[in-house]
Amino acid sequence: MKKFLRIILPLLILLIGAGAAVLLIKTRKVARPEPRAENLPLVRVVVAEQVDYQVVVPSQGTVLPATDIHLVAEVGGRIVEASPAFTAGGAFKKGDLLLSIDPRDFELALTRARAELTRAEVALQREQAESAVARKEWEKLGNGNAPALVLREPQLADARAAAEAARAVVEQAQRDLERAKITAPFNGRVWEKTVDAGQYVPKGATLGRIYSTDAAEIRLPIRLDQLGFLEGLAPGGETAGKQHTTALIRGNVAGKDCQWKASIVRTEAQVDPKSRMVHAVARVEQPHAALMHKSEYPLAVGMFVEADVMGRVAKGVFALPRSALRAENKVLVVTPDNRLTFRGVREIHSDEHQVIVEGGIQPGERVCISPLDMVVEGMRVRVEQQARTASTQAKGAP
Repeated sequence: MKKFLRIILPLLILLIGAGAAVLLIKTRKVARPEPRAENLPLVRVVVAEQVDYQVVVPSQGTVLPATDIHLVAEVGGRIVEASPAFTAGGAFKKGDLLLSIDPRDFELALTRARAELTRAEVALQREQAESAVARKEWEKLGNGNAPALVLREPQLADARAAAEAARAVVEQAQRDLERAKITAPFNGRVWEKTVDAGQYVPKGATLGRIYSTDAAEIRLPIRLDQLGFLEGLAPGGETAGKQHTTALIRGNVAGKDCQWKASIVRTEAQVDPKSRMVHAVARVEQPHAALMHKSEYPLAVGMFVEADVMGRVAKGVFALPRSALRAENKVLVVTPDNRLTFRGVREIHSDEHQVIVEGGIQPGERVCISPLDMVVEGMRVRVEQQARTASTQAKGAP
């Protein structure tokens, strides 16, 4: 019996173990592999929205006077009077006396000229009377037409010529006397003076330099390809049409930002051979009238200023962030199923913040603005939830 149990028990234990193993194998839970999430790139987008956009062309330049002249002595003499305003930076109004040259010599010359004119007129009257007497005496003789010498016509013509010459001398003397007083031809300021009271100046000498404060001008360099955005502008002429292109002039005076209104009145005749740019001339009327321009300070000659030239209004275009435009004038549109597709657009204008395009996209479509290393047509992406409209994302859009 003991021998039987010694044989049966090991076999029974083996059978129980095998049954348990089979049971465990049949009832075990199979571990299913979890699906791996795709590592799709996350992109930011803007929603394309059509806008009417006014193109603004930036530029800069130095303020120059619209009128800048040298005062030149038209007569010679000693300067006997100089206005207190005739000093560097001095302000004056049109008609103000700036300098006065000693008038006595010119007054004497005018007196002599008038006396000579009186003698010439008396001589002419005498010849006219003698000619009339000669005509009557000849008519009494009844010998037909009187010869010119009998009627004293040569003497009469000579007297008339002498009278005309005397009048011209009087007029010249009068002008010389007037030219002894140098008056301001416009409202302005003194740039520099080269003479002073007590100094003798010959005819033709430079007395100083003055400029007008009625208007100022700024030469603004414009790229040739930007001229198409500006109404009526072309190299070498005045602006076409009745209305000038407007510009906003900006500068900093005494730590304060100031603005002045300007108009583009013309472009210079030639293109700069070095920069390949054309200079548009902006004109500011009454630059010293601060209230007129809503500025605390006048626009002073010599200031370096920046300008925003207002171009034409492009209607129904898209203002996108600068990062939206890819190579070859293409943008990436995110389709409703979050796939990327290339669209060709036409660039109208761009600056450091935004690009203005038309064509290729439709209002409401999502445009990718994230930088991507590699893009394949139809590539799937994840989209950032907070999408903005392009007009609010793009800085400076109207």
